Amino acid sequence: MILLGVIVSLAVLFAPIGVWSLSRKVRRLTDRLERLEAHYAEHSVRAMQAAEEDVEETWVAPEHRLYTNSATTDADATKSEDAAPPPAFVFRGDMFANGFNWLKENWFLGIAAISLALAGIFMVQYGVEQGLLTPFARIIGALGLGAAFIIIGEFARRRFGDESGTMNALPSTFSGAGIVTLFAAVLSARHLYDMLPSDLTLYALICVAVLSVVLGWFYGPFLAAIGVIGALGGPFVVGGSSDAPHLFFYYFALIVVMALVIDTVRRWAWVSVLALVGGFFATWILLISGAQSAHALVFSLISVLAATALPVRRIWPDHGGSMMSDGVAKLLRKGSGNWPDFPTRLAVGTYIAALALSAMMPLEVGLSLESWLGIWSVFGLGLLALIWMWRAPALQDLSVLAPLVLLILIVVLAADRVLIFKDFTQIKFADRLEGDAMPRAASVFVGMFAAFAALGFWRASQGVRTSLIWIGASAFSLPAAFGALEIFWTPSVYIGAYIWAGHAIVGAVLMTLLAERSAKRWPEDMRPAALFAMSALSLISFALLLILSTAALSVAIAVMILIAAFIDRRFDMAWLGFFIQLCVAVLGWRFLIDPGVPWASWWNTPLWEVVLGFAAPLTLMAIAWWILRPLKRIGALKVRFGRLVPSSH
Repeated sequence: MILLGVIVSLAVLFAPIGVWSLSRKVRRLTDRLERLEAHYAEHSVRAMQAAEEDVEETWVAPEHRLYTNSATTDADATKSEDAAPPPAFVFRGDMFANGFNWLKENWFLGIAAISLALAGIFMVQYGVEQGLLTPFARIIGALGLGAAFIIIGEFARRRFGDESGTMNALPSTFSGAGIVTLFAAVLSARHLYDMLPSDLTLYALICVAVLSVVLGWFYGPFLAAIGVIGALGGPFVVGGSSDAPHLFFYYFALIVVMALVIDTVRRWAWVSVLALVGGFFATWILLISGAQSAHALVFSLISVLAATALPVRRIWPDHGGSMMSDGVAKLLRKGSGNWPDFPTRLAVGTYIAALALSAMMPLEVGLSLESWLGIWSVFGLGLLALIWMWRAPALQDLSVLAPLVLLILIVVLAADRVLIFKDFTQIKFADRLEGDAMPRAASVFVGMFAAFAALGFWRASQGVRTSLIWIGASAFSLPAAFGALEIFWTPSVYIGAYIWAGHAIVGAVLMTLLAERSAKRWPEDMRPAALFAMSALSLISFALLLILSTAALSVAIAVMILIAAFIDRRFDMAWLGFFIQLCVAVLGWRFLIDPGVPWASWWNTPLWEVVLGFAAPLTLMAIAWWILRPLKRIGALKVRFGRLVPSSH
């Protein structure tokens, strides 16, 4: 270890000498190049003067000259529009090829940057093991070494520049190593030696991040790459143990924001991708090492906010252009996708990564509180997509992801029998004592989907693209949640059939309100109101299914058919025909199979109940048919009712 320290120290001492020697050589080469350029420029001026003397000036009419200039201006404008930079694509073959070629030619600069950064980390971490330095002296020495690297890099940048070429990447090498050393020094002062409190550590890291942002605005991309990779990998290289490892999640979020702020000015694109991919990967490594997962959710939320707002420089995102789903659909149809701009792709990728991280919490962690935090994080991301991103047409398709993830979680939580599901199904309603608390998981899920439905209607009322799809998703998200919960969680067994049916009735009230609002918002098109009306009738039917007997349920379904027919006749909602057909099909199943003819022919079944289960529904359907006849709803009731009448005798 001492030998390694001596080698690194000698490398640090001789590095400025090498820079000075290289600068002398470059200065001499620059002087020779300037003399050659001056000599060439003198000959070029003489040749142009001789050519102008040989050309006769021709007269051009003023109006023709004006037309020519205007045409030239239009052509230049068209050319400038055509020459506008295309959307940034980071994962392209030519970019990877250019990166590998640069590394093959300048690999020693990468090694130099790593060596210089490790020199600072070595001073912080290992010097005291031999009794050479106290912890305070090590931290001060590392801070001084990082500052010295930055000063050397700034001197080299002012002397040689930092845009292209091998020599011009040298300033980024020194400054990037200095930034990594400063980050490592601050982290070591907090987590290795406990010299700084948490709040002062955060302030120090913010100061280093601000310095990194300022340097990143003036230096080339090599500094950004060194700074991001080194800052994210620094905590794992420094090592040690910490009583508050969750603070690293906020540190990673700070690095992500730092890179995005640099990239929002320089527009390199790959710097943002590198920071986000590295940040989520470092967060995952920290999670599997046992850190508190709740703070990882804060990291994902900060990353989504930063990756959505900073590239477009807007507090309220306004991403325009095509959506990611448009590109996927075109790719499936034609084999090539019309992908959106880079800010849209960056926001979509970060949002999906945050959703995946949040959805993983209830499945992986063993604490009920952290599991619920993951579910609430999914819900919060859904609210972000519905409310915060409502001015961004290119991000509309993100709004469907959170409800879809929640619906999948309802199924997976029950299938895997995770802690949340076990808590809900611990005591059945029949065995519950008077003082026992009622499980609330099903109520929470229903409330989340009710909020999604209401916000989806609000988004559709703002005149967004494909408003009818928004209405359909809003109308059927709540019935889908009730169906998934009833199939996989059976809440009626654990919270009571009447309480669970009350949830459905409350949902039906919400859908009825949205149907009324839809009729006023779109009076010329009753399809949105019909969709919400179908949702309300479905929830009412579901509630009746939970609490009614066999015969009464058939009558209730027939009443739903009659109500739907009356609403269709009164408000001209043709789409209610789909609900009517579905209800008629359900009644056909009940007439023939469940409970069906065997139940009706059973010797101990009362005659009045058989009449109630068969004659009453058929009578109500006949009335509904008579109501719909003037509207000529082909297929709504006529065909199916005609098939059912002979079967009922």
